[in-house]
Amino acid sequence: MASEYETHWAGVLMPANRQLVAMVPITQARWVLDLGGGVGSLVPVLQAAAPHARVVVSDRAAGMLRLARSGHRVVADACRLPFAPKTFDAVFLTFVLQYIEDADGMFRDVARVLRPGGSIAVGGWGRLHETLSERIWMAGLDEYGAPPAPERRALDREPVDTMVKLDEALTRAGFEHVRTRRLEWSDRPDAERFIDRMTHLGRSRTRLEQWDEQSRQAFVDTMHTRLGALAPEVFRDESQVLAAVGVIP
Repeated sequence: MASEYETHWAGVLMPANRQLVAMVPITQARWVLDLGGGVGSLVPVLQAAAPHARVVVSDRAAGMLRLARSGHRVVADACRLPFAPKTFDAVFLTFVLQYIEDADGMFRDVARVLRPGGSIAVGGWGRLHETLSERIWMAGLDEYGAPPAPERRALDREPVDTMVKLDEALTRAGFEHVRTRRLEWSDRPDAERFIDRMTHLGRSRTRLEQWDEQSRQAFVDTMHTRLGALAPEVFRDESQVLAAVGVIP
């Protein structure tokens, strides 16, 4: 899945991630952590913003980290960081929060590994927008009898998906001078790119993989016909992307 994520999705998130990096003054930073950094796509951006820093990219998924082409790679749980206290000048978390069971515990551990005056920068989803193209695609899978995807275990906590919740979570962990904002982001694939993603990512891919090749191709061909003539607005994703920055005293 790591290579598919890198090919089809990492670049889609990069415009928002660049805005988050620009919110934190890290020109003089010596150590920067990209926590939950996946395939390391943000590392070059961090290295450009912090030219004197050693950038560490950390993720639980070793398969994702194997694709990181730069930075120091560390396989680690975000809630139990294997770093000494007061190590980093800045920690970035981009589109990670939705996977963390204990968000408060993670923020406390990030505070532990930050030097006094160090910054945390969090970017991720707010209100999600399901596009009409997604609804048409998933309804098509049901119509054609695609096997269901395994149910995902829901996080046993309230989502941190508003600026107020982000502010409160960072404040509870001991961060000060918390600033929140909505980042500029939208995704506007054409029909071809949308179909490519749906065949390679997420629950749609999981369902398609359970079919034989002939059935899978017949479905994709049908969706090319259904979606190919639709207006661009059908594919536009206007989900909210939120950011929060705080400083450890």
